[in-house]
Amino acid sequence: MTSPACLHDVVAVGAVYSRSFGPFTAPSVCRDTVTAPDEIACFSNSGTELDLLAVGAPFTVGTTSLAGTSAASAQYDP
Repeated sequence: MTSPACLHDVVAVGAVYSRSFGPFTAPSVCRDTVTAPDEIACFSNSGTELDLLAVGAPFTVGTTSLAGTSAASAQYDP
């Protein structure tokens, strides 16, 4: 697992699909031919080092669909 997820004091988050919706392509990264709720997305970290799995693909904000592990985790803004 790469930085920052591999750092000791960091919560490592992986992304799962929110629902079944057919194939999903992360441009220039990977493609999942099948999607299902709670299935780890092809672009996500995976493994025993993960602290948390959260919905990261796809989710909608306003009229925009997004995907990504950083989007799957809550943001801290002091």
